[in-house]
Amino acid sequence: MAEKTTCGCGPVDVPADQVSKTVDQQLASLDPQRADAFEGLRSTRAARGAGYAREQKRLARKYGADHPRVAALADKIRFNDGLRRDVGFEAARARIESPAVDKTGYVFHGFVRDRAGQGVPRLTIALYDENGNWIRELDYGCTDEHGYFRMQYQRGHTDPAADPKSAFVPATAGSVKRAAANDSRPAARIYVLDSKKATLQIEKQPLYPQLGEVDFRIIILGAETSPCTPPPPKAGEPAPPPARTSTLLEAIKGIGPARARKLRAAGIKDAETLMKTDTAKLIEIAGGDAHVLKREAAAALKKAKRK
Repeated sequence: MAEKTTCGCGPVDVPADQVSKTVDQQLASLDPQRADAFEGLRSTRAARGAGYAREQKRLARKYGADHPRVAALADKIRFNDGLRRDVGFEAARARIESPAVDKTGYVFHGFVRDRAGQGVPRLTIALYDENGNWIRELDYGCTDEHGYFRMQYQRGHTDPAADPKSAFVPATAGSVKRAAANDSRPAARIYVLDSKKATLQIEKQPLYPQLGEVDFRIIILGAETSPCTPPPPKAGEPAPPPARTSTLLEAIKGIGPARARKLRAAGIKDAETLMKTDTAKLIEIAGGDAHVLKREAAAALKKAKRK
């Protein structure tokens, strides 16, 4: 009997279409797996939050609502709630099929959520230039019952320089602001409007639409709050000092959007609050570089005072 032999094939022996098909199948299965993992983590955090709440009530009955152990548990509950919300965001994002675009297309999609993390339906999302003009060629998106929106632009296969509708070509962008002096990408501001066309929120972080790209954003309504105005004084009393303005966490070197969300979820809303936070607690929340963060926060506050 002849001996059977096997031979391996090199990369050049595998058809390109077979490789592409296999990769696409594997990639398509990753996001559902991630979504399931996030949902599992969210359930775990929900169970932990319920345990924290029970323990807080028990300690409050035993020691009183003002006891430090009760306050510490309240901080843990806030931090845990913030994590549950962020995990929910990621789970929802993982379940959304990533839009495909070619080199003449652009998609902007995402979610609008309230501060509790719930989707807000029946809102309009549109992009505006720095003069407050709606960039019509990018159309607009409407949020569904989950708060999800999607807006898509597709340019015709014409000469870009001759296309008057293009918001992506420097020569025809008109009033669309540039990201920087040496950057050809147009910048746009994200507006959230209600059914009566009233502007509910303008995102501080601009968007830079670019042909061939897909942008995703989770918009939190009410995430940015203005300082409250003190009440008028009674007759004969001195006027109260003006409301203190806060310094954004993102102004601190070493703190990006993700880390800022984590700190805010733990009750640290700005640089001033971070400076007042106990270092041991800050290490628990932010990690071992808490001393560095405090030093950079102090530098950010000094810089803000000079302005």
